[in-house]
Amino acid sequence: MEKHPEFYSVTENLEVLTNWMIKNRLSPTVANFERANSTMNEAGLLLSPPIVREDAPVTRVPENTVPNAEPVAQVTRISDSVQPQQPSQPARIPSGLNSRVASNTGVQPQTGALTLADIDRMSSDEYKRRLLTDPKFSENVDKLEATRPAKTRR
Repeated sequence: MEKHPEFYSVTENLEVLTNWMIKNRLSPTVANFERANSTMNEAGLLLSPPIVREDAPVTRVPENTVPNAEPVAQVTRISDSVQPQQPSQPARIPSGLNSRVASNTGVQPQTGALTLADIDRMSSDEYKRRLLTDPKFSENVDKLEATRPAKTRR
């Protein structure tokens, strides 16, 4: 920070730099911080310091110093009050997740109601695992099999 006084040292900027360094598996050295700073600054992900405006000193000319002179107009601003600057939102590092690589359906919720179709689609390993871990599974399967319509013989 001593080498780069232009760096705006706020929590958000420090988090952006350290998160980028962690993501890229860089050790916390001066060279790596400088590299992270230039990369994140070029990408526009760092906050810049607020702009401080100072009013120019107004010099007044006494009215009686120049004979027959027109009065000098006073220098004014459009608005005398300085509007407070709104802090911008901290920059977000993209996750790389987009519509091409993400599923739009998500995980199907399990309602707990088992159907014959669910049992027919189940792999033998899954069937065995459920028999061993769920004590009510075999009862549910027996009830569902009892409601299955009988196959007609030819």
